[in-house]
Amino acid sequence: MYHEGIDSLVFPVGDSDFSRVEWKSQSQWDTHSKRVFASPNNFGIDLNTSGITVDDFGSPILKWTTNTYHYIAGIDLDLDASAEILALDENGLLYGFNSELILMPGFPIKIALQAPILVRNLFNDAYPEIVAKAMDSSTLYIFDSQGSIQYRIASHKNDPLIALGELNGQNSVLTQSTIYQFGPASETQGNEWSFEHGHPGRTRILDLDYTFDKTHSSILTRCYSYPNPIREGLGTLRVETVGSKKINITIYDLAGFYIRSFNADLFQTGHQISEWVWDVTDVEPGVYFAHVAASDEQGTETRIIKVAVIH
Repeated sequence: MYHEGIDSLVFPVGDSDFSRVEWKSQSQWDTHSKRVFASPNNFGIDLNTSGITVDDFGSPILKWTTNTYHYIAGIDLDLDASAEILALDENGLLYGFNSELILMPGFPIKIALQAPILVRNLFNDAYPEIVAKAMDSSTLYIFDSQGSIQYRIASHKNDPLIALGELNGQNSVLTQSTIYQFGPASETQGNEWSFEHGHPGRTRILDLDYTFDKTHSSILTRCYSYPNPIREGLGTLRVETVGSKKINITIYDLAGFYIRSFNADLFQTGHQISEWVWDVTDVEPGVYFAHVAASDEQGTETRIIKVAVIH
């Protein structure tokens, strides 16, 4: 029998039953443990830098550099068959970003949490739930896919969160000493981050086994300005769409005079988030109307949003 000795610390990474194993060195593991491998993009954070990197078809883009993140997990929060990520910053605040690293609705969750952040459909309501322990370990939280608290469970401080999954046919949350169950097991089709590094094999891969169904979805789902009123010279116009090909925003004053416009051609499918920063430094104080139009091959949907400017 042949045995190969290993004289340094290594970390195994394999599939769920460890039938195939890759051994990583300490430096390789440090990099691997801060990555999410998904479609259409991969994501990563680094121990020595701030921000998050998205690998956009081979061209890395660094965003959110004002924050330092210590943990990321991959999941499809809005069920459009495209990976989003959950990122925990140095203060324990949980951020949710879409595939272009635009902040998702409901995030950040302003409760100090600790790693790991685990995600799975626990209630058979289609959308996944987010599970995490408070930073002080006194509470186990279950949030919905937009960051609203569903359950707040008192927990022992020395009882870490271990995994989510199916146990005896039930959706289960497992800590070191306790099992919480929430009804019949859900079929996740790969949309789960059930262990600290994704699954028992620690590959950090999110492999979604479904496609996006746009049936009965509106093109234009939500649009607004934040902050509103705009007080500090800069405001952000945010438009959330589904399968849109083009967005146009035209801003008018109360008298109907044209002020300015924003537009974008969209190429990603599924749920989309588009944002524009409006510099109102030279704009007169008052109320303005933004006409938002989102279009696809079938037609155009429009809305009017009211934006106040205060100097």
